[in-house]
Amino acid sequence: MFHKRKVDLSTLREPDQKRFRHNVSNLFLTKTVSARRANELMKDAQIAGATGVKDLVKGAEKSGSGEKQANWEKNLARDMKRKMLKNCLWFNEYIALIPCYNPETQAEEMKKIPFLLPHEIHFVFSKRSEKKDLLQTGGMCELSKKHLANMQMQFQVREAIGLGLWIDGTPYNYDRSQTLECISLNFPGLLPPNGTLRIPLCCIPKHWCIKGVTLSKMLGILSWSFIHLANCTWPSARHDGSFWHPGDKKRSTFNGKALPFTAFLLEVRGDWAMRKEVFQFPGWRDKQGCCHLCLCKPIEIRNFESCKAFDPLDHFTLLQSISNSGIDINELFQTPGLTSKQFLLDWLHIVDLGVAADFMGNVFHHLIASGNHLPGNNVKERVKSLFHRIQSYYKTEGVENRLPTLTVLMIRKKASSSPKLRAKAAEARGLITFAKQICDEFLADDNVLEYTITNGCHRTVAMLFFLVQESMESPVNAAAWQKVFAVVQELGKRD
Repeated sequence: MFHKRKVDLSTLREPDQKRFRHNVSNLFLTKTVSARRANELMKDAQIAGATGVKDLVKGAEKSGSGEKQANWEKNLARDMKRKMLKNCLWFNEYIALIPCYNPETQAEEMKKIPFLLPHEIHFVFSKRSEKKDLLQTGGMCELSKKHLANMQMQFQVREAIGLGLWIDGTPYNYDRSQTLECISLNFPGLLPPNGTLRIPLCCIPKHWCIKGVTLSKMLGILSWSFIHLANCTWPSARHDGSFWHPGDKKRSTFNGKALPFTAFLLEVRGDWAMRKEVFQFPGWRDKQGCCHLCLCKPIEIRNFESCKAFDPLDHFTLLQSISNSGIDINELFQTPGLTSKQFLLDWLHIVDLGVAADFMGNVFHHLIASGNHLPGNNVKERVKSLFHRIQSYYKTEGVENRLPTLTVLMIRKKASSSPKLRAKAAEARGLITFAKQICDEFLADDNVLEYTITNGCHRTVAMLFFLVQESMESPVNAAAWQKVFAVVQELGKRD
């Protein structure tokens, strides 16, 4: 949820006498240490005079034999977990049957998928957080703020919490050939450091997914939860109207009661593949239109001189076109107030893994393509020289997210493909300023191509500065974007 290196245990709201218990419990529950090791730490702490750990210590105090003493470790992990989670506010996972694809039988089958429900997370947060913190809107973009105000007016509520969904995949096996599709909850209104909070709601291996079915059903369950958040009431039955299951005993005690706050889904974020595969939005190669917000066609994508170059695409017109194609509408659209305008474009996929990676790949390729810029008798030696300069830049600037290595294939995978820096998002972002510095050092101003490349680097850095100082939608930032695009378009003409 948070980056592990940024967790500040000193800010935990625990009494001093329970701090040690909390920290060791956290180590055990996150599987950092085994149950046996956690038990040993608790026992040593008790001997040293620590309080608040007596009930977690298990084991014979005297030496000897006997079945009871010999098997003191039996069910140790289970017993410790039960005691640590006693009176826990969190609910059990919500288990639902979801249609999935079985690769072994090559047939559809129902699988049990666990969920964390947004309205239950909202309830727990309301118990452990200040109301004013949850109602923050400082981290939202202007579009989300406006949508929140409209939803409050529509539902006639004075205060409401804004929520967001992130849908993305991550490799999970040793050779990165399998992807886990994850759906996470965030609070877009929160300011740093809490603005980076992401809470996984559910996940599923991608090769289990039936296109247009599996993730739609999973998102339908989340939509059911968002409906109750909008109406500020606890559900009285399961998502399909059936009675509560035995594992839902705690949920059944809240039947029909009021939730602490109203909350609305304001943002859905993800990459282009998510929009195409999960929500059936137009793809970038669809000749009839390649955007879910406007009527832009692939042959017109370079017309970015004006941000209003294309007519907007109405939400219901988009859904009608999807339906006319014989495709079912994704069940997330049952969520109150959710339209295609709430599917926001995020910086990570657009710039860090997109424009910036493309641009820096081309810059680095230009520098290593000949011996006119970097020392070295061949491309491999020049890449090595480039990486040494990157390492020096890291030390000077104190960059945290660093490339572990740099190879020719990380700049250009094959001769038939365009150069693109293959790096993680944070690693690519950390090199944008370096690209500007190395262009200033090696590229000549009297060469039109190299001057244009350097100009593009300067404008990209300026755009990053405006992003920090201004919102994404500000006229200043929009103007900075258009300057970068103009350079990219000019370089494209010289390919």
